[in-house]
Amino acid sequence: MLITPKVFPAKKTFISYQSNHILPIKSSYNKIKKMRIRKSPLLFIFVFFLISLSLLTSGCSKIRQIGKSQKQLSRLEEMINQIEKNLAEIEKEINNLKLKIVQAKKVQANNKKPPSVIKKIGYIKKLYLQNNQTYLELDEVQFFSGKEAAKAAIEDGLISNEKELGSDYYVRNKSKQVKTFLINPKVHIYLKTFNQGNQWNPKIKEGVFSLDTFRQVFLKNDSNNQILINNLYWLTIKNSIVVKIVEQPLIEEPCST
Repeated sequence: MLITPKVFPAKKTFISYQSNHILPIKSSYNKIKKMRIRKSPLLFIFVFFLISLSLLTSGCSKIRQIGKSQKQLSRLEEMINQIEKNLAEIEKEINNLKLKIVQAKKVQANNKKPPSVIKKIGYIKKLYLQNNQTYLELDEVQFFSGKEAAKAAIEDGLISNEKELGSDYYVRNKSKQVKTFLINPKVHIYLKTFNQGNQWNPKIKEGVFSLDTFRQVFLKNDSNNQILINNLYWLTIKNSIVVKIVEQPLIEEPCST
């Protein structure tokens, strides 16, 4: 006897793509079937319409939520762009500060360098007070003594041999241009003329003098102070400010250009 295999009918399957809208419709349809209202088509259609309307309303709500989310995303993008601009400006400020720090370090390094100190000699043509600060005008010269004096005078064509010089000094002053210098209030001033036996103010003695006393010598410009006024002075200049003044006495009238 032949045994015929039993064939079962294929199950009807509902192909779903996991939609939030189609699956609820199927479920609602099944509920309607259980309620046995198929014999009332109008009632069936009405119930189905209500369910579809509810689903449509839910979908519109979700669409509105998506729209709000897109607006929020747009705002977030704007905020991110603004933050990026702010970061760029902050980075620019940081670079500027770094540059200023480098420049400040250079200035600080330059300030640590030893001060520039130079010495000049010449005639003080004027010494005056301005804005509570004392200034002098110097006619700078070249000062030679001993054999160097005779050699310089011969080079300038004033004498032909050393014996013609007549003194141990020679002053070369080819330019009468004066330069102005600020004097430090605590300047060290030393005068020597008193020991040379020259006529001068008996109230003044050899040694260190205050700036006020020295300034009065040039302001009065009387006969007793002519030696001081006409003598040469060595200036020690530190960072363009006179910090020391020393008289260079001339015992004999020097040869000069």
